[in-house]
Amino acid sequence: MTLSLNEIVIRLVLATLIAGIIGWNREERNRPAGIRTHILVCLGACLLGLTQ
Repeated sequence: MTLSLNEIVIRLVLATLIAGIIGWNREERNRPAGIRTHILVCLGACLLGLTQ
């Protein structure tokens, strides 16, 4: 299965948005691992999933 560039970009943008929402929610509740941490971890997982 090959993915087009558009599909890859859409998946990365969705991963960033969802991780940002989760991180923002955690920052609002003063918990560790906020927006930046969640975005980095989620993008890393998404890239790993796309390359496998």
